[in-house]
Order: sequence, then C-alpha cells, then structure tokens
Amino acid sequence: MRLTLISIWFQLLWFLAVIGRQETQWWLLLAVIATYLYVLLRQSIPLDRLFFVSFIGIAVDWLNVKFHLLEFPDDFLPTWLISLWFIFAWYAYNLVPVLKRFSSLAVVPVGGLLGAISYFAGYQLGAVTLPYPLGWSLTALFIEWTLIMWLIIKVVFSDRTRKKSH
Repeated sequence: MRLTLISIWFQLLWFLAVIGRQETQWWLLLAVIATYLYVLLRQSIPLDRLFFVSFIGIAVDWLNVKFHLLEFPDDFLPTWLISLWFIFAWYAYNLVPVLKRFSSLAVVPVGGLLGAISYFAGYQLGAVTLPYPLGWSLTALFIEWTLIMWLIIKVVFSDRTRKKSH
C-alpha cells in the first residue's frame, strides 16, 4: 500500500510538471520540498545519494540540451524538469527494494524503455521538443536511461533490500 501511494504521488507530480510546466513549476517545487521534509521527519533517508541521482539526471539532460537532443523554449533546463529529477530520485529510492526482487538484466532495460517513453510522453504533451528524428532521439534516451537505471540499481542504491512497509 505504501509503494502504491508513493507511486501515485510521483505520477501526480510528473503530470504537474509535464502538463503545467512553467505555470505550475513553483507549486511543483514546493511539493518536492514538502515531500523531502516529510520523509526526513519520518525516516532516515540518504539525502546525499538522492542528490547524486538528481544531479546525474540534471547533468544528462543539460548535455541533452547542449547537443540538441532535447529542446525547451528557453534553451536551458526548466525549473519543473530539475524538480522532476529530485522527485524521481526519491521515487527510485523507494522503488529499488521492489525492483531488486527481479533480475537486473530485465529491470535495467525495462527502466531504460520506461524512461524513454516518459520523454516521448513529454514530447506528445508539448513539454519538450525532440529535434532529431524520433527513432534516433528515443534510442539515445533509451541508452541514457538504461545507464541511469544501472547506476541507480547497481551503484547508488545497491544496498537497498526489500523491507516490510510500515
């Protein structure tokens, strides 16, 4: 039940980011900060690792913008996307114990596919432009997300195991 609520919260914030973009980015930022504060008060959470995942994602998307794989109206990373990386890191931290029940050989490429699909959904909703041919862009995003998923599961949160929800 706990993971279901966490997943719903992540998806709500994803939609707030991608559909609302600049109009709702400050509400999104407040929701992300409130999430982190709430979690800090209720459990021990490795902020350094969550920040590491966030900064890796932000750096990858910054490179994507610099190499024109992704384009945003202002030619830089919008606040809503940066906020989205922070809530994704929190979500990944909570999701890894469940994912560890399955083979990394399955989880990592599925995560890569879902990451690419997330950007495709953002493209379809008008949140991002993919200037290169769609197949090429999605392939590049799939490769990036596969590497990000491997990093999250095998390196950053490698010590996370399935624990009973409270």
